[in-house]
Amino acid sequence: MLQQEMKNIEKIKQRQLREVEQMMEHELKLEEIQKRNQDKMKQAAEKEKKRQLELAAKQRLIDEKKLRDEQIQREKAADEAHKAKLLSESL
Repeated sequence: MLQQEMKNIEKIKQRQLREVEQMMEHELKLEEIQKRNQDKMKQAAEKEKKRQLELAAKQRLIDEKKLRDEQIQREKAADEAHKAKLLSESL
């Protein structure tokens, strides 16, 4: 009888040990998954920041070109006005 109880107690201890080991493995897996997810989020944030910087640079180039084109148009208009004035003065 005592021997049977000892076997039962040993079985319970072994089962508890396995459960603890499984819980620890599960915790390690969860930590690994969390770290991977954090790494992915960090990479996504860096990628988005890079994309935003590229968009800002492209927009700046577009704005600069627009300003140059407007300046050229103003210069052409002023030149045409000057030519028209000279022509009307010579008549």
